[in-house]
Amino acid sequence: MTPVSKKNISPFLYLKTSSFDVIKQLAESPLVYSIEPSGELFLTTNNKEYVSLLNNAGCRCNVPEISGDDLLDLDPNESKKPWNYEKNGIHENGAWILSQGNDIGVAVLDSGVSINQENLDNDGDFEQGLSVDRYEDRINFLGATLGTALFPNGSGGFISRLIEVPGNPVVIGPHDRCGHGTRMAGMVAAPRGIDNNVTGIAYNCDLYNYRVVHNPLILTGLEKLAVEDGLLNTILNNNIRIISMSIAQLPPYQSPNIEYAIDAAAIADKLIICAAGTSPFTGTLLQTITAFPATSAATIGTTGIKEPTDWDGSPLGSFVEACNICHYDLFGTVDFAVIIQDNSNNNRTTLALTCDGDIPDYASGSSSSTASVSAIAALIWAQDVTQSRDDVILKMVQASSNSTLEHGKFGWGVIDVYDALQ
Repeated sequence: MTPVSKKNISPFLYLKTSSFDVIKQLAESPLVYSIEPSGELFLTTNNKEYVSLLNNAGCRCNVPEISGDDLLDLDPNESKKPWNYEKNGIHENGAWILSQGNDIGVAVLDSGVSINQENLDNDGDFEQGLSVDRYEDRINFLGATLGTALFPNGSGGFISRLIEVPGNPVVIGPHDRCGHGTRMAGMVAAPRGIDNNVTGIAYNCDLYNYRVVHNPLILTGLEKLAVEDGLLNTILNNNIRIISMSIAQLPPYQSPNIEYAIDAAAIADKLIICAAGTSPFTGTLLQTITAFPATSAATIGTTGIKEPTDWDGSPLGSFVEACNICHYDLFGTVDFAVIIQDNSNNNRTTLALTCDGDIPDYASGSSSSTASVSAIAALIWAQDVTQSRDDVILKMVQASSNSTLEHGKFGWGVIDVYDALQ
């Protein structure tokens, strides 16, 4: 039995052993809180379409075909905003009058950021137009050239393995090969610039991009360790107030090392926003199950909804639908909802930056709602940087559609950001 590593600030010991007796003794020991395999995910399925879905979940780059009605002009006209911002009280005559996210750091734990997206590059166009005096950084906790893929295990199922990612060998380190992290970072903090690209909700916040996964599913032991390390690293940066995690483990998986790191970050007054889950299994039981870490008591769970017809901001009722790929919950683990999809056209969703260029692309799922709520929290926190995590949560609750009575699926409902800032 060989110790692989021992964290200085985490009570988890990582061991490599080929002895089943050792595993059995550890599992039965009263001194051991939990034990789990760190490196592989076993799937008892031979459904190749499902396996392909897991391998490429959430990945999309540079396929924009935007309808003119979905990308609206901002003043100055070189700036743009998605159609759904105003549905959530976010626009130049609303929330942005009162706050733009200044001096608040948001950490996005995801698949990194594209090396070719200049609007998220501290040495590129991250500062332009009305987005000034701010900072962007990229941190890699995942192997420089490693990703994940699923392969047959010889028993009718599949197993996840680390693989070398093909492509330009220069594109290593914290850089996104999936597109998901780029989209989420853009929703949070893309500049209100002069290049006709889409604007992020907190367009003057500081942005810290952590590459901890290959795609938004936490599948391998390396990714679990990277998420843990990323969370613990945020504690060392006092400028980081909010952690945005549009990533998840497949239910019912719930890694204790990630749970520990989440609790530690929350104790350090970090506000952790997580995705309830995104999948194409509309109308099935899976859509009603929230994914970890949104199930953690120390996180804020979010999901996306369709725009309610003729909605006036009143409490959400039974008439509200989740977005077509968004999970919801019947057990109280979803805290807030964001309007991200049209009620009559599933293809009309919010918009985000792509891997390169100045033409945005559509984005959906609870990933999008998570990035949105993270940025909304940054707007609220920026009004008074002396606020605590709990102060910001309270303001979001008080300004939400269901502030007096939680919705059975969507928690406190939709945050009226302008109201929260007043």
